[in-house]
Amino acid sequence: FVARTADSLQQYGVNIGANGATPPQYVTIYNLGFENLDTTTNVFLVEDATNCTFRNVNFMGPLEQANLVTDGPDSACVRFASTVSYITNTVTFDSCHFTGMSYAFDADEQIQGVTVQNSKFNVLYQGVLLGTGTPVNGGPIGFRVLHNLFDNIAQEGIIIVAVENNQTGYNIFLDVATNFQGGNQTPTAPIIDIQNGKPVDAAGDAASPAVIAVEEGGECDMGSGQKAVGSGQWAVGSGQ
Repeated sequence: FVARTADSLQQYGVNIGANGATPPQYVTIYNLGFENLDTTTNVFLVEDATNCTFRNVNFMGPLEQANLVTDGPDSACVRFASTVSYITNTVTFDSCHFTGMSYAFDADEQIQGVTVQNSKFNVLYQGVLLGTGTPVNGGPIGFRVLHNLFDNIAQEGIIIVAVENNQTGYNIFLDVATNFQGGNQTPTAPIIDIQNGKPVDAAGDAASPAVIAVEEGGECDMGSGQKAVGSGQWAVGSGQ
């Protein structure tokens, strides 16, 4: 990691909170950039943290479109970690930029109430991955992806698997899921992929053309009283 959260004694990892230290909380980072020159490691780890805000922060890696035809390195702009005693919660990313890594967010850990809003996702293999590995203690709950711009994403913009009560809404998807062939091309994968029977809110997302896959057993509230229940079919339309 280029950077990670630490407690009041600068302890991190399994030592957070030891020796009477206060775990990371009420931290605000703004107008700053974190750049990773290593293709195989992550940019930032939010660990055992609560009530933290990242505003106008650039999370940047070294990968370019030519490196992202496949997922390649298992690297992300942001990852999370929690313990039973310190569950990462109430973290906001506002007006940030995520670029140059395989993923912007890759979260299987138990986290609660993370919001990513008004931000740009650009030059990534995939955008936001929730529960795509092995979710820990239920994985992410209340993860909200709202009012963002997705562009130059090789595959899915958002994937939500085997975790519940998360939300995506009012995002704009340009060149997403076309393997960088251009936003006017038909996606070769879902722009938003929802799987495995866990309720998800997805209202007002706009893409051209818009593709939301609610896969077998998945359930998605599309807003305006509409609900899609997965049958293994892709829904193609105008964000509905």
